[in-house]
Amino acid sequence: MTMHNYAQHSKFADTIRKMQAAETNGSELYFVLIYLAKELGLHDLADAMLKNACEDSLHGGMYGAMLGKGKESEEELWKQAVKLYRVEASAEESLRKMAEEMRAAGEPQLADCVESTIAEENEHARRLKAVFDAHGIAYEKSWHSYKKEYENDRRRNHQRVSCNVGQFPRTRYHNAEKPWNNRRERRSGKTWSKARHTMFFHR
Repeated sequence: MTMHNYAQHSKFADTIRKMQAAETNGSELYFVLIYLAKELGLHDLADAMLKNACEDSLHGGMYGAMLGKGKESEEELWKQAVKLYRVEASAEESLRKMAEEMRAAGEPQLADCVESTIAEENEHARRLKAVFDAHGIAYEKSWHSYKKEYENDRRRNHQRVSCNVGQFPRTRYHNAEKPWNNRRERRSGKTWSKARHTMFFHR
């Protein structure tokens, strides 16, 4: 029997919400204190609080699931895990950009702190990737996913959806697997037609 969403229909739902908040906030405070303890060289205190923080976070997760957070099915669980992987895998680029802006603004200490997290963010992605590979879970976006994201971005900015192939963002589009030879198609001026979902030529 799963406990997912169980507390939502219980007379103790409010109690579970309070417990979830307490565990989550408590673990957050633990992690702040862990960082400060390490700065002061109190590594034994930091190690003890780290174990407490992880356990409190798990308690908070348990209460959160009982309140209906997350998805119960295995398929949805994998989907959410893949979303987290993509966030972790793409973190380095945004973190380095953030660090460059901080350094350019005369805040090298902040930049160093941000850059110090990049190796661990990449490791987070590698851990998930290893599990996905072991279970045969697809985790990389297809070219069509990038195309859909690009079209949605243009809609939000009130721009035309149909656009030249070469206009796709290089960091996403050009690194994705494409169903044609990109160089040849871009030279010919081929574009995507959203209305017909087919490709056509502009003369």
